[in-house]
Parts: sequence; C-alpha cells; structure tokens
Amino acid sequence: MFDWHEIGSTSLSKTAMCAAVSSTITKTVLFPVDTIKARIQYGTRGSYSNLFRGLVPKILMYAPYQSVYMTTYTVARDQFVPILPGSLGFAAAGICAELAGSVIRVPMETVKQRMQTGSIENLRSLIKSDFSIVFHQRNFIAQTLVHDIPFGIVHWQVYEKLKREKNLSAGTAGAVAGTITAITTIPCDVIKTRMITRGHTEAEYRSVRSAIRALRQEGGARVWVKGWLPRVMHIAPSSALYMIIFDTLYKAI
Repeated sequence: MFDWHEIGSTSLSKTAMCAAVSSTITKTVLFPVDTIKARIQYGTRGSYSNLFRGLVPKILMYAPYQSVYMTTYTVARDQFVPILPGSLGFAAAGICAELAGSVIRVPMETVKQRMQTGSIENLRSLIKSDFSIVFHQRNFIAQTLVHDIPFGIVHWQVYEKLKREKNLSAGTAGAVAGTITAITTIPCDVIKTRMITRGHTEAEYRSVRSAIRALRQEGGARVWVKGWLPRVMHIAPSSALYMIIFDTLYKAI
C-alpha cells in the first residue's frame, strides 16, 4: 500500500491530485465557520447571514494552491528531514510550502476575507474599486510572514511528530495539530485579518507595527484572542478531514 508519509518514495502527481480534491471538499464543508471567525475579528458582531460569501474565489484558487503547497512540502520534507536534526526538517519544509503557496494564497485570502467581512460585496465591486489591493505587498506581509509561516512551522512539526512517533492516525494527528496550531497562532491571525480587511483604508492597520499598536489601544488581552473558538472549530476538523481524505485517496490510487 502506498503511503505519503514514507520519506523519499512519494509521488508528486498523486500528491497534487489528492491535495486538490481534499481541499475542495474540506473548505466547502467548513467555510461558514471560517466566515464567522473572520467577522468576529473584523468587528462585525451578530452577522450570520450569507455565510458562504467568498466561497467561490476560495474554491477556485484553493485547489491549485493546495497542489502547489503539498508538492512543495513533500519535496522539501524529503530533502530536509534526512539532514536536519529533530523536527527542524519538517519546520523547514513547512516554510518552503508557505512561501511557494503564497503566490496563490495571498490574493485568494484577500478577496475571500474582504467578501466575508463585507468590505466588498462581490468580485465585480472589487474590480470596479481597486483590484490592485489584492496584490499589495502589505497583504503578503500580513498573510505569509505574520500568519502562514508561523502556522506552517507549528502545524507540520506537531502533525509529523504525532503521526510518526505516536503512531496516531492521519485524522487524529491532523485534529490535534490543528487545535494546537489554531490556539498558538491566534494573535497572528487577528493581526492578519485586520491588515487585510482594513489595511488600505485605515492608517492604523497599514503595517504590522501600526496594527499591533492599534490592537493594544483597543484594550486588554481579549483583543488578541478574538475569534479563537470558531478558529479552533474550523481548523481542527478541517485539518482532520483534509488529512483523512488525502491519506485515503493517496493509498487508494
């Protein structure tokens, strides 16, 4: 039986296909929870209508994104793990995957979160207003450097350790890794959400430093964990479901 977790013997074509299918199913099922989290962090309370707003750009871009992400992670993992001590190889592979995937993920997340929070009504209104904001360098900083890279480092180290050393199933390891990563990186997620959804209209969110200053002034430690519960409720099952589908497909074909 083929196993994606076996270092050095993985198929990149199978990895890409399994990643695309797994991500499409997972993101569609759990998208409403992600929308609720984004609205809480943005500052929109009590708004639970149109929870699938932003799903179309997410699905259209997430399948190719995951294909790029997982194949990059696989190649980097197989190269780094044999030469780096401990779990550093998995951390390094996670960084490579996040950087490679950022080409697709940054514009995808910018459009998705602006639609989720109501910053834009639809893709047509975004194009009419200023489509250049999708590719703004601040979005790369907020999405990739502030959020994605820390997320990738924590998630893959935890997941691989649980799967390889504790011999947990892909789904269980994914759920635990998703939970731990979601909780430990929630401040990064809050900063990222504010910068992407507000960073081009409100001066206090136009850089990481100014965003941190604005969040401090907003008051207390609670601001740094806004949306933590829906974030965990989204990422933990998302990671579990994704890895279950991915692992099952990879072994079946």
